Amino acid sequence: MSLSDPFVITMEQNENGEWKELGRTEIVVNNLKCGCMDSMTCSPIFVTRILLNYRFESIQRLQFLVYDADEDADVKTVWTIVY
Repeated sequence: MSLSDPFVITMEQNENGEWKELGRTEIVVNNLKCGCMDSMTCSPIFVTRILLNYRFESIQRLQFLVYDADEDADVKTVWTIVY
């Protein structure tokens, strides 16, 4: 089992119900930055910021997709949350 190579894609749902990508972070290669020995509990530190416009008194549905990119080009979904 290799170390995690995480990245995040941020999506926003438009008025037609379609999801549009707002941006994505860089891949944090071989994440183990917290000093712990258990790679399942380490949180990556991303440099890339995803900026979006706040719409007052409007529902903004956001989706955050967390992926693990491996060297063999295999990308697996680690976590998905919708707000």
